[in-house]
Amino acid sequence: MKKRPRAVFAANDMSAIGCLLALGESGVRVPDDIAVAGFDDIPIARFVTPALSTVRVQIAELGRNALELLAGRIEAPEKPPSSVQIPRCEIVVRASCGTPAAPRADK
Repeated sequence: MKKRPRAVFAANDMSAIGCLLALGESGVRVPDDIAVAGFDDIPIARFVTPALSTVRVQIAELGRNALELLAGRIEAPEKPPSSVQIPRCEIVVRASCGTPAAPRADK
């Protein structure tokens, strides 16, 4: 593309890692030419080059909430959910986004 996007936010880390590889094979430098970030913070994300920026989500908590919601709908399909669950998440800044990591609180 003549005009590239400034960043790619992939649906998950595996897609983002695939994006890193494809961009590298095309001669596109990450993060100099384009930033890349993923979602879910799989263990390999910190070991690829450049290390992948991502959004860490508590997957066990997300699964538990989904199962409880599903069980409630099965037991009482006519009853709307009693609350909306918003999973906790954390932005993990690594080299692929092109922004230095946030300063540490202990410095």
